[in-house]
Amino acid sequence: MDRIEEHSWARMINPSYKDVDADYVSAVHEAGLEIMPYTINDPEQMRRTLEAGVDGFITDFPAVGRDVIDQFLAERERSTEDDQGQDENDDDQGQDED
Repeated sequence: MDRIEEHSWARMINPSYKDVDADYVSAVHEAGLEIMPYTINDPEQMRRTLEAGVDGFITDFPAVGRDVIDQFLAERERSTEDDQGQDENDDDQGQDED
């Protein structure tokens, strides 16, 4: 990871998923690159890797990977909607009653 700047010609890196965590992903993104680790075939590992913030991943089972990504995005969207709904409820409760 210390050598990211040596590869200014690159748009993406593809490390082993075993080397990837949220800090690693942040460093790659800060360098202006995308990160898609390889080769993840376990659905739980796919999910953990997505939670670390990767842009995608390489797998031998694309249908499984697609399902995991779709579920991850749907859960993230629901979570965002729940957070927004909670913010609106907080705003309503903070208003003075006349």
